[in-house]
Amino acid sequence: MGLAHSADQALIVVYACAVAHHRAACRLLDAGVLVRGQKGELVKSPAAQLVRDNAVIIARVGEQLGLSPGSRSRLSVSTETIDETTNRWLT
Repeated sequence: MGLAHSADQALIVVYACAVAHHRAACRLLDAGVLVRGQKGELVKSPAAQLVRDNAVIIARVGEQLGLSPGSRSRLSVSTETIDETTNRWLT
């Protein structure tokens, strides 16, 4: 369809990394949201903040990439075709 462009590569990498980090942090939370702090007290797991931070990145970058229904409706599609480098990168 020619919707991706080489300029999108960095955003796609950021999106993929945020998804990977979000999933990893979610797995850490399987043990619970509370962990023992330095003095033995219960504190919020740092993984909870990682989940939240990466969810924000996923939402924002996903919006820029047209991955939500609202952002897709605002996309304008260029008639320019994908250049050879981008085509190789995406396949």
